[in-house]
Amino acid sequence: MFLDAVQGLMKAYSRLAPATAQGVIGGSFLDTLWSAAQQERRGYFYTVADQLMAFLVGMADPIPALHLTRSLLEAVNQSNIPDELKSDRRFLHELITLAQAYASVNPADCPADDPQFFLNTLWNGQDEAAIEKGAQELTAFIAGFADPNAMITYARRLIKVAKHYPWTGR
Repeated sequence: MFLDAVQGLMKAYSRLAPATAQGVIGGSFLDTLWSAAQQERRGYFYTVADQLMAFLVGMADPIPALHLTRSLLEAVNQSNIPDELKSDRRFLHELITLAQAYASVNPADCPADDPQFFLNTLWNGQDEAAIEKGAQELTAFIAGFADPNAMITYARRLIKVAKHYPWTGR
């Protein structure tokens, strides 16, 4: 099950065909694996394994996080965001780390206030209809910002803060 989830995630990432410009670093295990395959590098296995383990730190069950990230990448592929953004390694890295942060708070335990948030949609349903709806929500989310990378970074940091200081309803 774990290997199937990782394989599905790798396929979703490769469909985006991220640009492999020299000096541009995405930073995720998917980016390292993709870059190594494109440049026919050897000796990247341990780096990828370390990055994958770092991605999964703090998650009781990694499978939902892998499924969420795969669905997010599929939503990116189906979205109406500009193609250059879809293949931008930094943008993809920011989205992947946002999905990681979102999954680490275990959204099943703390439902979202905004059911129209693309990660909430993709977490709750990972079928084709949910991915299509998530793609529309992602497009709307990205369209609202001049610098999507900065906004995604901000959202990820906000989720991390919320994880450490959870709202108790008091």
